[in-house]
Amino acid sequence: MDNLTGISEDFSNKVVIVTGGSSGIGYAIADQFSRRNANVIIADVSKPAHLPDKATFIKTDVTNWASQLELFQKAVELYKRIDIVCANASVGEDKEAFQDKVDEHGVPLEPRWNTFQVNLVGVCISTKLAIHFLKQHGGGKIILTTSLSGYDASGLPIYAASKHGVVGLMRGLRDHLPPLGITINCLAPGFTDTNILPSEETVQSLKDAGINVQSADIVALAALYYASKDGVNGEAFAIINGKYFEMEVGLNQAFRGILCGATSNSERKRQGGRAHEVVGKLFRVDL
Repeated sequence: MDNLTGISEDFSNKVVIVTGGSSGIGYAIADQFSRRNANVIIADVSKPAHLPDKATFIKTDVTNWASQLELFQKAVELYKRIDIVCANASVGEDKEAFQDKVDEHGVPLEPRWNTFQVNLVGVCISTKLAIHFLKQHGGGKIILTTSLSGYDASGLPIYAASKHGVVGLMRGLRDHLPPLGITINCLAPGFTDTNILPSEETVQSLKDAGINVQSADIVALAALYYASKDGVNGEAFAIINGKYFEMEVGLNQAFRGILCGATSNSERKRQGGRAHEVVGKLFRVDL
């Protein structure tokens, strides 16, 4: 899909939570929803430099259950409902995770696991709370921000693992949420101009190598797309150079003939038949 600039959906009276919404992709998502008349709640550790129209800021630590619970409760207090949750909060690589650091006795030191806590545990908390609050009002949309690194990466082991985990979370839930009126999809952006890229020099080096660093607004349009489509579920847009490539359909085509393989998520379930039914019962998700 070449572009999504033609999305004209009006989100009047819709209530949208965006975690990590004070900068980068999260801010772009919040701003795009605000421009389309949604009531937006930005959840982050610090307030954005400029708050979009119709947006409210709630200080939130996504790694902390109580902090996120308070976020969702305040959203319901303010607007009586929640319609769309964009679990977007993310940080970059824990660069010291695999450095062989030892103490004075030569014993390996445990590294920080902050990337996992924010990128995966935080998204799991957001998703769990989203399911609870969305199903109370007939359903809604969950949009998870993973990364192209969630499908292929080199040199970012912790970041990539956390983003692979987000894709796995979506896949594990996608068959179980539609009966609740909830859809779940992923954004998997390639290089995007956000503070996860460490410096202007990094951005320039990528550009010099012929790699286009896209704007966060390009990614935000994919969130609008998933929020506007009732029948789209269990998919993921890779967003590269301003173009959008659906990843899950292609992978299902590659897995045709393997357990539950098919050309789409719905066909995957149909072709899987008895196998899909048995696996579904064995690994049932209690929601």
